[in-house]
Amino acid sequence: MNPQLSRRAALAAGLSAALLRARHAKAAPPALASRVELIVGFSKSAHTAPLIGVPDMVRPLGVDLKLVEFVRYADARTAIGGGSLDIATTAPGDVLVLLSQGVTTVKAVCGMGSSDKFVMVRDAATLPNWDALRGKRLGIPAGSAVWAQYAATITERNFPYDAPKIVNIQGGGTGFIQALQRGDIDATLSWQPFESTMLVEKTGEFSTLEYGHSKAVGAELGMFTATQAALTQKREAVNRFFWAYKTIEKQLQHDQAAFASAVEAYSNVSRPVAENITQQVKLGGVVDAAQLERQAKFFFAMGILQQDVSAQVAAHWDDGPVRDAAA
Repeated sequence: MNPQLSRRAALAAGLSAALLRARHAKAAPPALASRVELIVGFSKSAHTAPLIGVPDMVRPLGVDLKLVEFVRYADARTAIGGGSLDIATTAPGDVLVLLSQGVTTVKAVCGMGSSDKFVMVRDAATLPNWDALRGKRLGIPAGSAVWAQYAATITERNFPYDAPKIVNIQGGGTGFIQALQRGDIDATLSWQPFESTMLVEKTGEFSTLEYGHSKAVGAELGMFTATQAALTQKREAVNRFFWAYKTIEKQLQHDQAAFASAVEAYSNVSRPVAENITQQVKLGGVVDAAQLERQAKFFFAMGILQQDVSAQVAAHWDDGPVRDAAA
């Protein structure tokens, strides 16, 4: 076996065992009378790293977790919108997209994590302020959650979208790194683990241009969504899933070394990159229903959504499982 893969497998096993030991130190919910399967769609990223220990924690409670990996949030959104998943990790605005498409079978449950977001550049000295971005070739993942954060920030700053020369780049974050290395672009939007990869490998730096804290979109990195069917017919199993997830999340919030180990094992990144990520990402959701309402209004005003669905957000927000987990 590949030594790197062996190390990550050992890390994952060790983390799972440690989390199970921690579980026994806390009061766990009682086991269900009969076993229930939950199908959870996810993407591997730092803010979803607490998932690494959830299957082992919920199995003794009568919950069988089937994890289905997706590369893109949009694919998970399509799957849960079609009813093939019970729970999914999605972009913060994906429930809004589904509502605008007439899909009303999905609810937002909670956020997952946050971070500052800075425009990446080869040499930070070349981009000291927003005016310096004018005329620069800027790599953009058009239509993504990162793009939404950037678009909201420059709108609130009255900075013209076409001030830089927009370069739309398709695919994963590696393409953005390569474009910056080759000099095809001068600056780029990015996300983890690619931001930390650039920092560790010294192929890119953070500029001072922060775009992750707009009033309209905010700093949320991801969100758990669930089908209404799961929230009603499998509610007790869903509650146990979120009890396990929030328990692990809390442990990793207070143990940066364990968080880095979880990211390394879970996201298939090097230890230095994992450690850098944990310096940038804060576990624990920051999005709420009011934020989603503001985001819906912004998406409609920008033409991203064909209708304003902000009035529907309250009916499609159910953080009950998270509140139950904290009780």
